[in-house]
Amino acid sequence: MRVSYDPERSVVLVQLEDDTALTEKLDEWRKFPRIRLEERPEEGSELAVTLASRARRILLPCRVKQVFRSGQTHWGAMLEVLDWSAAEASAEARETDLPGTEPAVAEAQTQVPVSEAQGVSPMFELKKMNPTQKALLATKATRQQRQILLRDPNPQVLLGLLAHPRIEVKEVLQLVKNPQAPSGLLQRVAADKRFSGNYEIQVGLVRNPKTPTPVAVRLVDLLRPNDLREMAKSKAIREELRKVILRVHLRRNQR
Repeated sequence: MRVSYDPERSVVLVQLEDDTALTEKLDEWRKFPRIRLEERPEEGSELAVTLASRARRILLPCRVKQVFRSGQTHWGAMLEVLDWSAAEASAEARETDLPGTEPAVAEAQTQVPVSEAQGVSPMFELKKMNPTQKALLATKATRQQRQILLRDPNPQVLLGLLAHPRIEVKEVLQLVKNPQAPSGLLQRVAADKRFSGNYEIQVGLVRNPKTPTPVAVRLVDLLRPNDLREMAKSKAIREELRKVILRVHLRRNQR
């Protein structure tokens, strides 16, 4: 097993020998998720961890729960997996996609610029990529590529976009407003300091039926009176959350 860690992008790649080793690692992580890194991650920070074999890549959003020394040169980290849906819906990739630690990244990086130089549509090139290649490209895609990838239904691709260091607020808002967005992605947006203070994103998270209820409830107190009033009457808001919104709305009116 080889582990690569990019602290600037909070991205970890765990390269396993084969599918059997990957499955064993997943089973181990369901009980006791932990990882050993050369650099110290921050407690409470979130990592985009990819478990990879030759034929599969699974992107798991994780939170660092505890950090401890592991030998003289490494750090151990206890993790919390925020969303298992990527593991459950992971797509099989061709064996040639993953011959080494980062070949698909290199392929994704080289394919698109060449095609652009030849005048080929990015949409055409992206259609030729499998989900694993798209997810890897998403972490460093151009604005034009991101606009296409934002419409991709694959959770790994959307999580890859969120890990992009230059993703824009309007793009995150597009993710948040997508009723099919995976709950783990919405939870990560709510915890990301780059976006969690944006009011439009807060409203989008409360409105999205896939946002975990505890996350949505925490945001209700931040809503403005007009939005509270409208959501308290809206049948599109799930009943459990709508009761909380109504209670907050009535409490404010009694002041």
